[in-house]
Amino acid sequence: MDALVARDLRTRSDIVSVDVCAFDGTLAWTNREPERIGKGYALEGHGEAELESLGTGEDEAESRLGIDSVVEVYAPTLDEAGRSMGAYEIYADSARLEEAHREIRVGRGTQFSPEVVDTFLAAARRHPGEFRRAMSLDAVAVADAS
Repeated sequence: MDALVARDLRTRSDIVSVDVCAFDGTLAWTNREPERIGKGYALEGHGEAELESLGTGEDEAESRLGIDSVVEVYAPTLDEAGRSMGAYEIYADSARLEEAHREIRVGRGTQFSPEVVDTFLAAARRHPGEFRRAMSLDAVAVADAS
């Protein structure tokens, strides 16, 4: 598995790290700082993605890379009966997502309709959680397509 994932990650420079956790939050596998395997972390979320600032705890290995924020994709693993067996966590560099957001703001009135940009930004302010999740999922989809 290590060789297969390592080969795949070499083609995806935006992917910072991949973790696999057991149902109790114990880190079962990671491509970054494998000495963390066996440590316990809280499993949160139910198949979601979000823009996250890096800090300590479960993000400590990624925060040492000098990246300020990542798109964290959390995908639970389920058995045949639908019970949680654990989770995959994928951390991707958020630079592409942040650049797209800057480009939208800078292009207001020249490249993009001011009304569309204003509506977009207002929606982002009104529903920040849903907006971050949607933008993060779009960023992952765009990254997958490139």
